[in-house]
Amino acid sequence: MNIILATYSYYPYNWGGTEVYVKGLADYLMAQGHRVLIIAGMPPVAFEDHAIFYEDKLLKTVLYQQGNTDVLGLVLTNETTEEIYSKYREAWVSSYCALLKKYEGSWDILHMQAFTSATGIALMKAVKKNNPGIKIISTYHVPVSCPKGTLMVANTLQNCEVTPTVATCTACMIATRSGMSLSFVKKIVPFLPTLSMQQVGTGLRLKFLVQHFFQSFSLFDSLTDQWQVFSNQIKTAIQKMNVAPGKINLIRHGVANVFFAQHHEKHSKQIFLYASRFKKVKGFETLIKAWTMLDEKDDRELWMAGDTQGEAIENIDGTKAFAGRKDVQWKGMQTQEQLADLMKKADCIIIPSEWMEIGPLVFHEAIAGRANVIASDIGGCTELAAFYNSSAIQLFKAGDAVALKDCINNFTYQYPDCSPISQSENYATVLNSYRLLQNKLPVV
Repeated sequence: MNIILATYSYYPYNWGGTEVYVKGLADYLMAQGHRVLIIAGMPPVAFEDHAIFYEDKLLKTVLYQQGNTDVLGLVLTNETTEEIYSKYREAWVSSYCALLKKYEGSWDILHMQAFTSATGIALMKAVKKNNPGIKIISTYHVPVSCPKGTLMVANTLQNCEVTPTVATCTACMIATRSGMSLSFVKKIVPFLPTLSMQQVGTGLRLKFLVQHFFQSFSLFDSLTDQWQVFSNQIKTAIQKMNVAPGKINLIRHGVANVFFAQHHEKHSKQIFLYASRFKKVKGFETLIKAWTMLDEKDDRELWMAGDTQGEAIENIDGTKAFAGRKDVQWKGMQTQEQLADLMKKADCIIIPSEWMEIGPLVFHEAIAGRANVIASDIGGCTELAAFYNSSAIQLFKAGDAVALKDCINNFTYQYPDCSPISQSENYATVLNSYRLLQNKLPVV
């Protein structure tokens, strides 16, 4: 099969969770003999590194190879605020058609790993126009069904479980931006006008913009033959956005073989590991507060794995004192193999996230490496704790530094009596879904 994987960004410019997943899937598909093209949004530096492949008044692209895979990197020009919400302009379709015609080739599957203006509805329409009969799969990596992009209630750390409407989502966004109580804002939203004029500013146009978001998501769904999600929570969330249950396929994250361990390495000290971005939204501030409440002990250590260069570490009070502690080790950026080695040596992985984790993949990787998990009780972490149902997993109230401190202080290692599926198992399931769609068979 000839397969397009469309994603937010790509190597070597970004390598977050979605990019890691897409690269693994691309490598797997090519190893099985399939042709793969990556289409991804690109930062400005990519257009300095590579020659322009296609350009018109609306779209600019480069073509480069990452490993053995062709990558079409692109950026849209002059995107408006309205289009940030609608993620669509009809004129973009012609630009994408011209781009795909220049690259050449016919395609069997378009697998959307993102929903943005650059990799969204216009691309889907163009691919369908150039390839009648192509099947489109959309994988839900981040909260694309939420106008605010969080799937959380206003400024709280509570999962959003309401059936979304233009009114409720507008109220949530106003409450988030203004700091006013959500209950109060809900009362006034019905009386707000739906203003479309750009001159009045984004704040006064929110109701109009949220309306466009709903229309856009509905169109995206109508172009999608199958949704793939990593959790029941997201399955429920998109059903509330009127996605047909029969279109949704739940596939848990798979873990690369390098992360799996049969035994746990014992050490003279307890080793905790944080492997994520050093940002408040990832619970970095809560971890700092929790760890600095603890006494420094010779038999306990925290390893910090992640990018420490430039502005990678968010400016949070207490970071300097935290960084200077003798019981904190900064490991820097890690390759997949290096991170797997750290996880196998760690007793416990801390996932203090304060945003809606869809997977999260690091949770599965921790279990594969026979580490324990301490995680915030939010989003995918809560679901995976129930899914694995192991004494090796502890949850604490998201954002509660004292609760996290207590979990660390009272920690005793428990061997995980569970295991995730492998990365190749996940990818094989995805490939099977392609074949089922091509043969027009229902997903079982």
